[in-house]
Amino acid sequence: MQKEIPKGSIVFVKKTDPQKIKAGDVITYQMNNGSTVTHAVVEIIDSGGFRGFRTKGTSNKEPDPEIVSAEKVIGVVSFHIAGIGAVLAGLAKWFVCILAVALVLASLFVRLRIAGKDSFRAGPRPGRIFKEEIGDFQR
Repeated sequence: MQKEIPKGSIVFVKKTDPQKIKAGDVITYQMNNGSTVTHAVVEIIDSGGFRGFRTKGTSNKEPDPEIVSAEKVIGVVSFHIAGIGAVLAGLAKWFVCILAVALVLASLFVRLRIAGKDSFRAGPRPGRIFKEEIGDFQR
C-alpha cells in the first residue's frame, strides 16, 4: 500500500462485517505471525461457507499468494495520517531510552538510601575525631 498509504502512516480501521467487504476495499488483516498488513481486496472467494479475500499491495505487481480468511480481517481502512506513525515510533524509542536511564538512576538512589547515608564515606566523621581528641586532652 505504499502508493496510497505511505509507509510510516497511522491507519484508522473500522471494524466491518466481512460479508460487507467488496472488491476495491482496503482492509487490514492479521497474519499468522501476529503482524498486520493493509492491502486492497482484488477478489472475493465464497466457497462452501468459507469467505476469503485475495489481496494485493498497490506497489506489488501480483496479488498476494495467500487467501485471507474472513476471521483474520480486522476491518476496512477508513482513513490514514501520513508520517504520524513514524513520529510515534521514534518517540517510543526515545521514551524507552529515557525510562531505562530513569530506572537505573532510581535503583542507584534506592541502593544508596538502603545502605545508609554514611556507608559510602571513608572513615569516621571529622567532628567525632575532634571531640575525642579534646576529651583525651582534658584528662
